Amino acid sequence: MKIIEKMHPIFHLKCLACWFSLAFGFPSYAQQQDAIDAIYVFSDSNTISGLSSEGERVITYIGNVRLTQGLMEITGDEAVVTLNSNSNEVVNALVTGNPVYFQRSSELDEPETTGNSESIEFKVRESQVVFEGDVTFNQPGIKYECGRLLYSVESDLAQGTGGCQVSIAN
Repeated sequence: MKIIEKMHPIFHLKCLACWFSLAFGFPSYAQQQDAIDAIYVFSDSNTISGLSSEGERVITYIGNVRLTQGLMEITGDEAVVTLNSNSNEVVNALVTGNPVYFQRSSELDEPETTGNSESIEFKVRESQVVFEGDVTFNQPGIKYECGRLLYSVESDLAQGTGGCQVSIAN
């Protein structure tokens, strides 16, 4: 999945491509899927590092960070995003803040899944979100309060550790 930043040239090219596709017909399924899978990052500023020994590039986003992918959004104070330097695909994103917020809307008219903690790590390849530190996580009908929680985006399952309290609504 590629990253698209606020005011980044790639973002403008994708937007331009969207306008052309609207003017000349509907986008293909592949174009629609790319738009859904794309990771967008918005922030006040960012810095880019050189290449790591693993062939990865690190971008740090600072201030009013908002990371989105499809129906999921993570907001915080700072994000450290690791990219594969060859494919420019996001490998990992670690968002920190006081606290960091998570929300995932449902495609249906069901309640959202929400949460907050001291840090949230999005492991893109595994499609997992890891909450660390003073976690509160809400799925429809279930509330977790834990030290750490692992959430699988694909299966919509959560697993908490570290003195979890789980409340189930009737």
